[in-house]
Formats: sequence, C-alpha cells, structure tokens
Amino acid sequence: PQSTLAKEWPYYITPAEQAPEVQAQLDALIQTRVGEDGDTLNPESITVLDPACGSGHILVVAYDVLKAIYLERGYQPRAIPRLILEKNLYGLDIDDRAAQMAGFALLMKARADDRRLFTATDDAGNLQSPKLNVLSLQESKGLSADELSTHLAPFKVQRATITALVATFEHAKTFGSLIQIPYALKTHLTLLPEILTLVQKDGDMYASTAAADLLPLVQQAQLLAMQFDAVVANPPYMGGKSMNGELKEFAKTYFPDSKSDLFAMFIERNINSLKLGGFAAMITIQNWMFLGSYGKLRNKLFDSDGLMEMFHTGPGLFPDLGAFNVLTTNFVIEKLGGKFNVTTRFIKSNNTPSIDDKLRDFRDANTHKFISVDDLKSIPDSPLIYWLSESALSNFSRLKLIGDICPPKQGMATGDNSKFVRLWHEIDIKNSCFNSSTSEVAKNSGNRWFPYNKGGNYRKWYGNNDCVVNWENDGKEIKNFVDENGKQRSATRNTDCYFKEGIVY
Repeated sequence: PQSTLAKEWPYYITPAEQAPEVQAQLDALIQTRVGEDGDTLNPESITVLDPACGSGHILVVAYDVLKAIYLERGYQPRAIPRLILEKNLYGLDIDDRAAQMAGFALLMKARADDRRLFTATDDAGNLQSPKLNVLSLQESKGLSADELSTHLAPFKVQRATITALVATFEHAKTFGSLIQIPYALKTHLTLLPEILTLVQKDGDMYASTAAADLLPLVQQAQLLAMQFDAVVANPPYMGGKSMNGELKEFAKTYFPDSKSDLFAMFIERNINSLKLGGFAAMITIQNWMFLGSYGKLRNKLFDSDGLMEMFHTGPGLFPDLGAFNVLTTNFVIEKLGGKFNVTTRFIKSNNTPSIDDKLRDFRDANTHKFISVDDLKSIPDSPLIYWLSESALSNFSRLKLIGDICPPKQGMATGDNSKFVRLWHEIDIKNSCFNSSTSEVAKNSGNRWFPYNKGGNYRKWYGNNDCVVNWENDGKEIKNFVDENGKQRSATRNTDCYFKEGIVY
C-alpha cells in the first residue's frame, strides 16, 4: 500500500471495492505472503511465468516492472538484472527458435543495465554466466526408459522416475505448457539435476550420455511443477476440429471443461500454476465469456477463484488482422481456493475498433461496471453478460425461461443448400406441393418440392417466400445425405422439421 509505483503504470487498474467480509478474506491471503517483520513481499521471491512466451515480449515488459520494484526496495541497480533473470522470470514455448529469441531479448535488456553481465566472475575467477529460466520444451521420443535406467542405476536414479519423465514428455511439442507433472514425479525432482550433473562429470561414457539426455526433461519438469505468483499470457489458439488425435485425447482427459480450444485450456492450466493468492492475467478471444460450451469452465473457475478485472476490448486491438476479425478480452483472475464472492470491475469497450476510444473507456472510471459474477449465475450457463441492469438480471430468477415452457429447436438444416434448395421458379410446378398441412400429407402426395421458410433479407411486412426444398418421401434424401468424406451433413435428425400452412420449418 505504501508503494508509489502504480502512478508510473498507465495500465494499472485499482482493484474494485469489496464488501467488508470479502476484503477481510482477501487481506488474510495477503498476510500469508508478508514477512515475519511485517514488511512487504521480498522482490527476489516474486515468480512470473509466460507459458507460451514466443519471442518474449511479455517477459521484456515484466522485466521493467520488476526493475522498478527492486529500485523502490533499495537494491543496487547493478545487482538487479541478474536477480530478475535468475529469480523472477520464467518462460516456456514449444518452438526452439522462439525460446532462443526470448532469452536473447532478456539478456540484451539485462546487459543494457549491467555491462558486466557477461564478464562477471566469482572469487575463484570463474566466469558467472547468467542462468536463464526460458526453456523450449523437448520431447522424449527416441529415448528408452529401460536403457536410461540401466546406465543410471549405479547412481541411484530410480527406474520409475525415469519412466515417468519419458512418458510425460513423449508429446511435449504438441501438449506444450499444458502438461501437468504427476505428484509422484514431483517428489523426486529436487535432487535430480545435481545428481545428473555429477554423473556427466564423473560417470562413464554411457552414463554421461544418459544423464545428458535426461537432464533437459528434469529441468522442464521442475519448471512445469512450480507454482507462480503471476502467470501472464497471450495463449495459442486451436479448435477441437484442428487437433490431432493425441491432443484431442489429452484435452478430453485433462481438460474436459475447456477442451473446445487450446486458449481455454490455457486459462485453466495457468490458474493451476498459481500459488494461492497469485494472479493469472491473459488476453484471449471473447467467446469463452458467452458460449454455452464454456459454461462448465466459467462455473468451475468462479466457484473457487475470483475474476478481479476484465477489460472487454472486442475488435480493433490487432488491426493487421482486420478490425473485426479478432474480438478480444483482457482479464485478471486471482487464485482464491474458495468461495469469496468478489466484486469484479468490468470495462466495456467492445463497441468500437478505435484504440483511442478504448483507452478513453479504460481511463474513465465513471463508465466502469461493478458486479459480482455470482449475480450472473441466474442466467443459464452463467455467461458474462455483465452490462445487464439489475432489473433485467432479476427477471432470470423471477420468471420462467422459455426452455421451461417449450424447448427451442433449430428446424431444417439440409447440410447442402445448393443440392437441396431451389427458388420456386426454378422447379417443375407439377412436381411441387404448396398446401400440405402435415408431414404425412406431404409424404403421401408423392411430390418432390415444398415451400421452405429459409429466412432472408429484411422485409418490413411480408416476404422471403422464395425458396422450396426437396422433401420428397418425408425428406429421405436429406436425412441420409453424406458428403464426399462419408460424413453425415444434415442436422435434420437432431432437429424438428414441421409443416405449417403448407411451409416447411
């Protein structure tokens, strides 16, 4: 609270005011991280992870934030760069060159602040190269757990540990930072790097080679097993349809509530990577806020963690991709480990692609919306429709839902309109029927073409009665239509198609 650094950060958001009992819970979390002397957190203990770091942009900005914290705490400027590199910043990626670039960017940042960074020596005159915690995840394909175990057995490296490491990282380039280290493996990771380093120096050729093969797996397992104060990410994206078989199975097994897309799985994984009271800050596409397929994920997150802030930016943050092609939201979630019922600060700026307008919304606190996510749970699937008024929200708890009265259905979906749909003047009138009252009447008529209420452009009073559909023999051809890959295209089997006043709906 005594820090003045917030004034230097243009994108700092003051936490929302909480109810007294909630604030007391949050304060208790903070106290678990205060030193015995009542002083604030030691900056050397702050850990920050970017789990999909790319070329390191987020890490470079985090360096500046941490540097300011160290300076405020009275550290010598020349000591700060090495401390940040070795104690504070962590990065992971599946791309080797990206991780190299991220590491290089951090080294250049640190070198600008300490010209002795690459030439410093210890008391014995040995060169002290800075130790980076930026890794490219490596796979264990090609490694034999049995061979490694045989060569390392004299050094008391357990076969079960080696087997677990090899199995965990078989698909590391596919699963990336989503990999979660089994508890049984975590307990054996502490001393392994030291043992394997000694084996490389003192072991025979086969043992040294085995240790060299295993050491990168141990190091990345240690990093993936850590819990951090902050995880900051712009995660990768991939929908379920684009995933290969291994990734689909992995998602279904370990991320059943977020398996629809990689970015959603990263939301869940990043929170799992936090210490209690830690923060996950992310920019993602906005669809997880609303789609029913993410309903379980939303409920899971906010039953045990707190959505503290959300800057709903919508289109325009990535103009090179097209103003309306990427609809974004930025948010901070605190790992609470229980039900706190926190109040969230929402900043709505998704109605304009203009960056200037978004920044104006960001800075104008009078336009911010304060609401508890719990208040949105009266809406089915708990979408984050935070802009609804209190009276609108109350309707969901006071009144019946349409689905409680009559379940909504999609209606006709042919799967290939060019094959099954025509304009009325394109077909043989003798093979059409315009007055079937029921499906049974239509089937018995023996006709092929029937009026189809397909919708269309805006009509003020009447219209869009232009289309007919092939519904011969009760739509048999549509219902059994498969594409060139043998996949059924029609959704008709899962919907209700019916006749009303001679028209198919």
